[in-house]
Amino acid sequence: MNPRVLLLASLLAGCASTGESPDGPGMPTRLVTDSEMEVADQATASSTAVAVPAARAFLAAQAAYAALGLEVGELDQAGLIVGNPQVQVRRTLAGRPGAYFLDCGRASTGQPLANTHRVQFSIRTAITPAGAGSSVVSTIVSNGSARSMSGVSTDPVRCVSTGALEQIIGEQVRRAADASAR
Repeated sequence: MNPRVLLLASLLAGCASTGESPDGPGMPTRLVTDSEMEVADQATASSTAVAVPAARAFLAAQAAYAALGLEVGELDQAGLIVGNPQVQVRRTLAGRPGAYFLDCGRASTGQPLANTHRVQFSIRTAITPAGAGSSVVSTIVSNGSARSMSGVSTDPVRCVSTGALEQIIGEQVRRAADASAR
């Protein structure tokens, strides 16, 4: 068996036993290979409690997507789910650099790849009734990847969410809920 495969397997087993990244809790796990760095996809949902019924939070989530420039590709009214399985971003999203939302690693120059590459990811927001006219907004960003826009065919680089997009959607829904409660 290839010694590099054994070394990588033993390193992964060591990281897996703690459940934490060597970069610290909450940081994406980085796997270093011969010539590139990959970021393992560790999607986690961000949840925000809001003081409005689920139906109103569902409408506010749709408005949050529109305000951020996220096209809605999935709209399930019965399940109270808003999302898009194939968001494509080039350099910026909602007026901010891509690296604010996604960690795709860095180029050899130190520039974040999310700021220079075409990034694709999946996003999904689910609204759950929480009783007494309140609900929980849970958003997850997953399956992120970045590809060079230079015209050279390269393999995609994995990306993970920084958690910022999920938090912004939760906060926008909360603000809309607060405004409608007044």
